[in-house]
Amino acid sequence: MGVSHIFCADHVLQLTAKKAYLDSWFNAATNEVTLDNAEMLVLDEVQDLDTMKKARRLVEHFSKSNQQLAKLIEQQKNMDTYNGKQAVGVVIDVVTRWWSTYSMCERLIYLQAALAAMAVDGKLAESIVLNETDWKVIMQVHELLKPFKDAQKLLEGEKYVTLSLLPSAIKAIRNALIQISEAQGEGEAQKRVKNLAKRLLHDFCERWKPDDASQYLEGDEVTRGRLNRQVGLHPLAAFASALDPRTKLLKAYSKVDRKKIWAGLQQKAMDHCLLPGGAVELEEQEVANNPNQEEGAPELEPGSKASDLQDFFDLGQESEEDEADEGTLGKEQDAVASIERQIEGEISKYQTLSYLKITSDPLLWWKQKQFQFPILSCLAQKYLCIPATEAPSERIFSTASLLLSKFRNRMDPDLAGRMIFIKKNFEWYEEFLQKASEEE
Repeated sequence: MGVSHIFCADHVLQLTAKKAYLDSWFNAATNEVTLDNAEMLVLDEVQDLDTMKKARRLVEHFSKSNQQLAKLIEQQKNMDTYNGKQAVGVVIDVVTRWWSTYSMCERLIYLQAALAAMAVDGKLAESIVLNETDWKVIMQVHELLKPFKDAQKLLEGEKYVTLSLLPSAIKAIRNALIQISEAQGEGEAQKRVKNLAKRLLHDFCERWKPDDASQYLEGDEVTRGRLNRQVGLHPLAAFASALDPRTKLLKAYSKVDRKKIWAGLQQKAMDHCLLPGGAVELEEQEVANNPNQEEGAPELEPGSKASDLQDFFDLGQESEEDEADEGTLGKEQDAVASIERQIEGEISKYQTLSYLKITSDPLLWWKQKQFQFPILSCLAQKYLCIPATEAPSERIFSTASLLLSKFRNRMDPDLAGRMIFIKKNFEWYEEFLQKASEEE
């Protein structure tokens, strides 16, 4: 089809987000932090990793012992802080599980009061007790990773258009990383998190380009970086954003890029119209089928005086065969010019319309406007898409981990497969039964 592969954006974002996972930096065998010069960014401290390592030890203390987990549950039930709330356990972060470090921090923050009470009562070993600075670091790491989690959750959707939302998501993450890495303040916790933010920003810009670089690539080819990975936004994401009434302001792009995107979209519309069966061909056929549409008057009958005068006048002109090629070329040029004017008119009118809320359905909007924007609506069907993502397969692994635990590890593989299938398709089955009952 001539379209470069669109990588799973969620996976590429995870490659950066997992830098917050201690094992990505810490070599347990040598007890050293394994960072190259570029990743270190002349930073002298990596104490933020010590905090995450301590937090992970605390989580493992409860996750590997049912007795300790029971104590944590009981502690919550006996505290007014959790009155009316369900007692919960800890969340383990895994380097391959999306936003798991964020979830671990979020759960620890929720359990802070219970953990503090257990520490005071001597129910926790001193080596895993988090001090005030550690808690501040965890809270700020949680804030640092939130844009990644929000973007990944947004882009893993399977029932709504996501490609057009990608540029805005990338812009939001980049801005958040820049803001935190340049934040004022000299507190110990803030200093550690700023160091981490700078490392994440460095890796993020390598994958998605710096903020001051052009985010739009003219043409359909993409830039390749390490391991042949895509660098920056895919060109089709720009066209999708322009054709999405929710994001057509193109705020994720610079003013220069915006002009290039609209010019590129106009060319894409013209290319679409030049396809066999496109608008240009239909326009030419209409001209051929209605040769008198421009004259505005019927042809004269043969034998009339005016007709005879025309016959005389034609003696001094070129034959119809000689004019055939020129006439055809003129009609083609007229048809192309007409379509160009129509495209420009559609784009101008589309730009003046109000943009939609983020919760609106752009495909439904274009369906309602297809007669008002016949050309742009065709492009919208082409570019407003849901790129393939690894999220569904990741969810299956998560579902399998809930089904096959250490207490249920001898289940027949075929039975486990059927149970996972039912779990993932039960919602669809319920909708099917409801429609069937309504039809009856």
